[in-house]
This record gives sequence, C-alpha cells and structure tokens, in this order.
Amino acid sequence: MPTSGRRCVVVGVDGSRENAPAVDYASRWAAGLGARLELLAVVQGAGTLPPYVAAPDDPEESLLGELARSVRNAHPSLEVSANVAFGNAVECLTAASVDAVGTVVGSRGLGGFGRALLGSVSSALTGHAPRPVVVVPARWTAEAHPDNDPVVVGLAADQAGDHAVLHWAFAEATRTRSPLEVVHAVDTSPVLAWDREGLGIRQVPPAPGLDSRVRDAVAAEQEHRPDLKVRVVEEAGHPADVLLYRGAQARLLVVGRRHRGLGSVRRAVLHHANVPVAVVPQGASAP
Repeated sequence: MPTSGRRCVVVGVDGSRENAPAVDYASRWAAGLGARLELLAVVQGAGTLPPYVAAPDDPEESLLGELARSVRNAHPSLEVSANVAFGNAVECLTAASVDAVGTVVGSRGLGGFGRALLGSVSSALTGHAPRPVVVVPARWTAEAHPDNDPVVVGLAADQAGDHAVLHWAFAEATRTRSPLEVVHAVDTSPVLAWDREGLGIRQVPPAPGLDSRVRDAVAAEQEHRPDLKVRVVEEAGHPADVLLYRGAQARLLVVGRRHRGLGSVRRAVLHHANVPVAVVPQGASAP
C-alpha cells in the first residue's frame, strides 16, 4: 500500500450515496490537520489476491479515481491517495488504521465494491481499531452545523483516570475553534444496600454533585488550553439518552472506549446519533 511521510486520515469508501458524507468529513478533517487522505475501498471474498493494490489513476476508468479527483478539486492542497484492499472489510480497515491519525466510515453503506461496507463493519471497527474512528451518518452535512456548534464529549467518572478521550476532545475543539461541552450522566436510581441495624435491604439515594474525578480531569486539561470555552454538564438519566440529547446539535460527539468491543451505551449512541461520533480507544493520542 502506498505510504507517505505525512500523517494520514483513512476513509472507508464503498461508492454508495450514503457513503458520501463520510468522505466529505474525512476530507475536511485531513485538510484541517494538514494530513494525507487515503480513500480505501475493500473488496471482500478475494483472499487469494494481494492485500493492497493502487487504484487506477484514470477517473474515466475508476469510480475510486473519480472520487479522488472530486476530493482534490474541493481541497486543492490536500494530498489524496486511492487504494483497494482485498479481504475482510473490518480486518483491512483495522490494519490501515494502525498508522493513521484516525479512520472515518459511514454509519451504513451498500455498494459499488461488492457490499464492502455495512453497518456491522462500522460497529466492529469502532470496537477494535487501535486509533480513533469517526462514524458519519448518511444524512450529515457540514453546512448544517455552523462554527459555533460544540464538540460534545461524554465522560463517566470511571473514565476520568484515562485522559485519552478528554484530551482528544479538547484538541479537536481547539482545532475547530468550537466550544467544548463535557457531559457527565448521573444515574439517579436508588442503590440497594444492606441495613445492618434493621437487618434488611434499604434504598440509598445517589450522592449529589459532580463527581470530583470528572471535575479534576476537566480542570487538568483546561490548564493547557485556558482560552477554550468549556462547559461541564451534569444531567440525570441513562448515559446514552443524555449524550444523544446533548449531542443532537453538536459538531462532533466523542465517546471513549476502554476495552475491545462496544458497551451498550456506545452502541446506542452510534446507532441513533444524527451527528458524527468519534470513538476514542484508551491510550490514543490527540490528532
């Protein structure tokens, strides 16, 4: 697969109309980072072929080449490469993501490359890729989100010790000159506890106030970016519901991933969000 000394953003391409927003998002992201953009199409069921081959440069002979030309016209200073991978879509995209700044995929895709990318692919990729993955809904448009729309990041108290997701969100908000909203969802359901005096089970209400771990993590990041407008929101409710509500008008919704696979909250957010969602694995560095 062709390489470049410049860092790279990879976008999964399948030739479908639903995939176009993902390519647009990836192009804008790469251009903003000063990175190279790699358009990667995956053809499944061809395991006997070489894993990567360069796509034809002639736009008249290649859908991928035509897409590359369109991206270059929209972003003249952007370095664009177009490649085809043969094999399992998740494995090929995961391999391509290892040395990338991040990978972008559509939330769904059918397509021009043998149904290479499906909803299950984007779900599996966000659960296994070693670098951040941005999933872009089919109806997303950049024009629908002005510059003052925030970057929204969900932060659970037990995530605060791993600063990757928060650091990544701070960096992305700074890059796009967007306000940042840190959302901490609080489950207000009573906790069952053993009452030693009454020798029975009683309900204990949740402790009020913002968890100190969340507050301290945000304050530590804010020290390095004092000019960034940051708002911390604590809201009662199921984390997925809270994040989807707070992120409905976001420029980008950011969630963390501590282990392989996706938990129920991240899966629900990815399934229902109408804005791009970035899944940041534990230990990932900022773009």
